[in-house]
Amino acid sequence: MQQHLLFARTTSVVRMAGLVASALVLPAAAQAQSSGNGYLFGRPHVTFSLRGGFAQPTASSEVFSFTSKQLTVGRGDFGGASLAADLGIRLTDRFELQFGGGAMTRNVGSEFRHFV
Repeated sequence: MQQHLLFARTTSVVRMAGLVASALVLPAAAQAQSSGNGYLFGRPHVTFSLRGGFAQPTASSEVFSFTSKQLTVGRGDFGGASLAADLGIRLTDRFELQFGGGAMTRNVGSEFRHFV
């Protein structure tokens, strides 16, 4: 019974210490967030992003079907590496001019099915 009371007291002391620490830290964190207007060094004038990945089309349209029937390629042969970039220029506080582009490439050797 005494161990249970000791555990309950220890738990309540830890909870109280956590509440006090939160009360001291939260106002400082809130003040730090307002100083940069949402950004660490201020609002950016120009942004640039670069992304890459793997693009795999569903290959279920007539173009893919026609290509698969005429050439020795399968649905999985249309996937490939992709790379894209975006450039943003801030015009006003609420408007930004964006330029973006991307490419996906894949090289697969194939032949006409009727000549094989």
